[in-house]
Amino acid sequence: MARECRVWMELNEDSFLAIHGFLRGLMARGVKGRTRDRVALFCTSNNIDVGDGEHAFRNGKWAGISRYMALYDPALAECGILKFNDSVIDCYGLLPVSWMPGMGE
Repeated sequence: MARECRVWMELNEDSFLAIHGFLRGLMARGVKGRTRDRVALFCTSNNIDVGDGEHAFRNGKWAGISRYMALYDPALAECGILKFNDSVIDCYGLLPVSWMPGMGE
């Protein structure tokens, strides 16, 4: 799972930044709760593949992406936009992503 999330991150910087902008918008408006559902709708509505095909959104992949998001912008976790449940990704950790500050190899 860690490798799969890293591959997604390496290939989808623009999508990651679009999701980041969406989350920042939620934060600015004070919207909290059901973030995963809101992001899933945003992604499927904007043709951002976070699943196994068109209009799919995989929870396991989101678990990794959301943790990268918290490293990229800690304020999203600090304000409660991003909250984390236990996930398989937590057993493996995150792998470095070349374009993320402080994570490149």
